[in-house]
Amino acid sequence: MAHWRSTARGRAELPGKRRRTDLITGKTTVKTVYAVTSLIAEQATLAPRS
Repeated sequence: MAHWRSTARGRAELPGKRRRTDLITGKTTVKTVYAVTSLIAEQATLAPRS
């Protein structure tokens, strides 16, 4: 499970991975993406997935 962490500006961010596959070449790329909130990391919680 991913964890919220603090940014340099005191906001909370949650890193995640995004995978994309080119349908022609079959090549898959993976990028790290971030969900950012104005809350500090201690205030941010993950909601349960349904």
